[in-house]
Amino acid sequence: MNASAASEPVRQKFPPPPTGASRWNGRASPAEPVAAISSLRDYWPLVVAVTLRWRWLAAAAAAGMLLGALGGRMIWSTGYT
Repeated sequence: MNASAASEPVRQKFPPPPTGASRWNGRASPAEPVAAISSLRDYWPLVVAVTLRWRWLAAAAAAGMLLGALGGRMIWSTGYT
């Protein structure tokens, strides 16, 4: 049996970080905020989905308004006791 096979695996040796560099586990440090960049191309799949299913969205919005009005009328009805 080979005794070296049971020993610890060999770790890679990485160069040390440059001086003054902080470690944030691969994330950007809080001292260096980066502005998010978005474009119309990011929202295009949403635009396509809405244009294909606008009737369902309108029907769901109308049903939600109707149920909300009925529920509100039942719960918050004004009346004299």
